[in-house]
Amino acid sequence: MVTIYTLSYKDTNTPFYVGATMCSLKKRFAEHSCFNLPYLKIKRENVIIEGIEVCKQDDARNIEFFWICQLKEWGFKLTNNIVKSPHYPIKFKKRHRR
Repeated sequence: MVTIYTLSYKDTNTPFYVGATMCSLKKRFAEHSCFNLPYLKIKRENVIIEGIEVCKQDDARNIEFFWICQLKEWGFKLTNNIVKSPHYPIKFKKRHRR
């Protein structure tokens, strides 16, 4: 199973990223690369991770894309960098699996 999740700013509960993982949210949060991107200037202690949906791996790509589009439609400024297609590649690295 795959968990679709958001990363949000703790103080405002505003999501800035949607992702998918096959490992625990705690592990994924610890390994997340957004904290290493100097242009985002995000500190781990100011961010929360929350699961928003659990799905089968075959459905993960479309469901993650749905949530990215939905949150953008609601006006959230996400840092996700994807092509606007439900068929963009989603690959789970070994470290993102259980």
